[in-house]
Amino acid sequence: MLNGSFAGYTAGDWVTLTVEAQDEFNNRDVNYVSTITFKTDNSDYTFTVSTYFLSGADKGKKVFGSQVALKEASGPLYEVEVYQSQPSSPTLNGKIINIDVQPKTI
Repeated sequence: MLNGSFAGYTAGDWVTLTVEAQDEFNNRDVNYVSTITFKTDNSDYTFTVSTYFLSGADKGKKVFGSQVALKEASGPLYEVEVYQSQPSSPTLNGKIINIDVQPKTI
């Protein structure tokens, strides 16, 4: 699962993201250990961490403070995704969809 608040989002603002591994019953999987990777369909972006090893010490949950800034505005609605990259399993993922990026006023 991937959580972050993009309500009223302005291009270039930083958003904190929370990743939580869940079992088939939507409970946190405290034994989850794997490498995760972030991606977005916004063509101009910055992730402070693009790939992270979720270890046993994380107990299935990790908060990434000021993790992403989407900089392209006035386009379609965007999405941010995290997926299991090692071992590769693109179906083990979480998404935030329909992100409306508003232009930054100067």
